[in-house]
Amino acid sequence: MLATHESQRLNETLDRGGVSLRMRFLLPAADRPSPCVIISHGLGSADDSMPTALLCHRLLEEDIGVVLFDLNGQGESAPDKRGEEAYVEDVEAVSHWTTNREDVDEERVGIAALGPGVGIVLRAVRHGLVRPRVLALISPDLEPCGFVAIGAPTLVIAGSKDPALETLKTLVARSECATLTVLAGADPSFEEPGALEACAGRAVDWLDAGFAGAAGWPEWQDEGGGD
Repeated sequence: MLATHESQRLNETLDRGGVSLRMRFLLPAADRPSPCVIISHGLGSADDSMPTALLCHRLLEEDIGVVLFDLNGQGESAPDKRGEEAYVEDVEAVSHWTTNREDVDEERVGIAALGPGVGIVLRAVRHGLVRPRVLALISPDLEPCGFVAIGAPTLVIAGSKDPALETLKTLVARSECATLTVLAGADPSFEEPGALEACAGRAVDWLDAGFAGAAGWPEWQDEGGGD
């Protein structure tokens, strides 16, 4: 189950220009519009992702809504003949659907992305298709352009055993929007005991601070590669 916290859950089919995208919308019980995080998990189905399930649970605990979706041709979403080329349009359509809901605070919509989903989200942001308030990127697979044209406050979460860590450090150092946090002893999948929970906790803390408009951002004591 993706949700154990008290919430409403809707299974939706979003029509993006004739392509059906499967979505799951989870919203905490509230009497006013809620902040919301769109999760881009990359390939496959969101229902098969343990990191996604844990992140959903932690977000709902903080009274933050969640939108999950399968990219075209993945999970239970219909294929688009353009395939990967249309992934950014999937993100755009889901973002538009989310921000136009009356039960969502359109000024407090963020995106969390994992692995292959990171590059897709950053391309959508870079092309002006989506404008998230805040971003949390987990084990990102970044393009050489890194965070060029990305303005939203962005947290990058990596394990100290990630082979791409040095590249991530370089790209973050060149950015004015990104902050890197490193989990000691963790590989890119965060399979070590407690690593996945720590990863989800840092992502949620960052997203929550972004929605609150806090003067300061969360800081963590990194080991094994953080600055």
